[in-house]
Amino acid sequence: MLKALENTFMSTPEGGRDIALNKLAFGYGQAVPALHTEADAKRLVREFADSHPNPLSDAEIKTKVTRSVEDGMATPWPIPKGATGSDLEAEVARIKLKREAERLVHEEEAAAQWVAPMGFINTELMAELVKNKTKWCIEGIAKEVSRIAIIAKRKTGKTTLALDLAKSYTQGTPFLGKYEVHNRIEGNVAFLSYDMELADIQQWTVKVGLKERFGTYDLRGQANPFASAIGREWLEEELKSNNVQAVIIDSYGDAFPGQNANDNTEVNNWLLEVYTMFQRAGVLQTVFIAHAGWSGENSRGASTFEDKQDTLINLTSNEAEERFIKIKGRNVGLEKTPLVFDSELHRLALVNVSQDEEQWLREVLDGQPDVKRTELDELWKKSFSTTKGRLTSLIARLEGEGQLEITTGKANRKSYRFTNRKIFVNH
Repeated sequence: MLKALENTFMSTPEGGRDIALNKLAFGYGQAVPALHTEADAKRLVREFADSHPNPLSDAEIKTKVTRSVEDGMATPWPIPKGATGSDLEAEVARIKLKREAERLVHEEEAAAQWVAPMGFINTELMAELVKNKTKWCIEGIAKEVSRIAIIAKRKTGKTTLALDLAKSYTQGTPFLGKYEVHNRIEGNVAFLSYDMELADIQQWTVKVGLKERFGTYDLRGQANPFASAIGREWLEEELKSNNVQAVIIDSYGDAFPGQNANDNTEVNNWLLEVYTMFQRAGVLQTVFIAHAGWSGENSRGASTFEDKQDTLINLTSNEAEERFIKIKGRNVGLEKTPLVFDSELHRLALVNVSQDEEQWLREVLDGQPDVKRTELDELWKKSFSTTKGRLTSLIARLEGEGQLEITTGKANRKSYRFTNRKIFVNH
């Protein structure tokens, strides 16, 4: 029943989505506690609502989901008659048999993918391996062999950032205008596109300046190569024969062929299969583009997806459509930092703030202690030929260094105060 409700909701046009969402949430509520908890029910329905082609606002979804799930819980699914004695024992035996069968299937699949790792590594050999083989491809972002995930909500620049990364791989341009490329890949970059039309990809590559050693697999509306053994074999041979050393997958949600993207075991097994296949094919860099979940900070689905990445790149935006980036990984750390869009190069770049700009801000606040934030933005625009994102970055840095205090008063009005200086208010 739940599957039917899910399919109905995803195929419902914008005009009828409210009713379909209410029915879906009500059905999930009825399944508490037979199949899941109340919290799981609300989370699952919100994820379906967020992925609808014509989604509602976050506030609308939250209100409708909460109310309808609770209504469904008031009339839970009844326990079938006869679910005792021999009937219950038979059902228990069936579930146990199914789980044992799944375990055997997973074991067979793991055996088929087995590639023996290097044996025992003592401290001397470890030092030699690190010395000779640990190289940066992109300083602080990607080593010679890396797994990267770009996580963001729709329309925040995921594809733009991924194509800029491809340009760094092939042409050696600094990533985000900052991170230097030490070792360009010698092979090609493959873009596995499940969403964009080929004409759009071609236009973007021209704008970005991807002229060579870049190619696309147009999988929009096509069979998913990750969904079957024959598809994986085809893809592995394709990557080998075309000397592909970096793969960008847009998107993770479309590529994942499993039944439950929230199941850590299922996701972990699939990722192991994919990375092993890429290793056999000679792929050094794997980049997943993933849609962010409800919070906007983490990817949808099982947490093990992020756990398996070397570097996580998170893109967010605010109501003013300013974009921010945060990078987290084993060898890198960048706190939330504003981004600017370079229209000439068609790429995103980090906002850099100079000492002259910091001195300007201090002088303005000393001379105009009651300046409004909107007025400050206008003054900045007249003084510097840069976006106000640089001013936002400057304020964020000074706050982080403890030189600027920010407090929130009534009606969310923010006050900014330099140490031993007067206050100006963001009206």
